[in-house]
Amino acid sequence: MFARIFGYGPKYVGPDRIDFAAAGLPEYTNCYAIVLDSLFSEQELSAILAAGEASSPSGWQIAQLNNDAGSAYAVTDTSHRKGQRIMYDSVDLSERIFEKIRPHLGDIEEVEETVYVEDQKAVQKWRMVRMNERLRFLRYPKGGFFKKHIDTCSKDASTGQKTFYTIQFYLPSDSGGSDDSFLSATGGTTRFLGDTGIHADVKAIPGRVLVFQHAKLLHTGEEVTKGVKCTVRSDIFYEKIGDPVVVKE
Repeated sequence: MFARIFGYGPKYVGPDRIDFAAAGLPEYTNCYAIVLDSLFSEQELSAILAAGEASSPSGWQIAQLNNDAGSAYAVTDTSHRKGQRIMYDSVDLSERIFEKIRPHLGDIEEVEETVYVEDQKAVQKWRMVRMNERLRFLRYPKGGFFKKHIDTCSKDASTGQKTFYTIQFYLPSDSGGSDDSFLSATGGTTRFLGDTGIHADVKAIPGRVLVFQHAKLLHTGEEVTKGVKCTVRSDIFYEKIGDPVVVKE
């Protein structure tokens, strides 16, 4: 009780666009995050996890810091991130997942980015294109966690596209399809952290989708205290709309 009063216990936000000001995080007032429920059947959720597991003959590996498998910058640090991961590049699966999510993302179909052209402030417009085909299946058994961090963008050098938003898609604890596999893990929330210790928690309910901007939103994957949390993480690629327009001030 006292932990909740002083901002330390879980403070859950439900499905819908997250109102950060109402959640006690006014520093994130203009930030975008949305929670979506009931987009996928249980059979679909089990099949998605099974596809990820089938893609990796060697099974689950230790989840590293930094995103890309084989990257020279990827490091293992289980004091900051303790869990398991499978990296699966699948255009087909990413398209099928995004087909159900995209209709709910109308507010971010187009975004604006502040850039500088010859030292002049300008606005570059971008339009949504696709979900990143790199699917990072994540598994956090009891004791698993991911300490505070801000997500970084991915860039596609061949197309000039880049990402602005994270997709966190919570899955059952295993692909067997049992009732128990659809029980939410205890703990394991995605927690958005404010400047003063106040936070907002998104519960990792199997089938739930959380979409949020990379920039500014400091968050954690809280420790799982019972059960297993599985999720697939990806992001959304955008392409440029024309050239940047200089802002006249």
